[in-house]
Amino acid sequence: MNETRITKVKRSDKSISIGYQRENQNGEMDKFTLTCHDAAHADFHDAFNALTKDFEKILQLSEKVCTPIYVSGVSYTWKEGIMGAVISGHKELTTSNSV
Repeated sequence: MNETRITKVKRSDKSISIGYQRENQNGEMDKFTLTCHDAAHADFHDAFNALTKDFEKILQLSEKVCTPIYVSGVSYTWKEGIMGAVISGHKELTTSNSV
């Protein structure tokens, strides 16, 4: 069948990584990761930034609480034909001394 699925998309200040699985000739899923240090197209960052609205809805938080959140990745899973997703993000806390 040779199915390919994206499993993870991550961004940082220095790179973008895309993880994916491809079905091999034995029907098993081989795992690959592509990492690129070139600048991403603006649409890529716009799509990640738009996920902040999903944070607000899922966590039932106001825009004031969610801004600014830096969405750094999305992981995808499949189980019994149903896709799930986990959105990872970072928020600078004004009351924390951690870096």
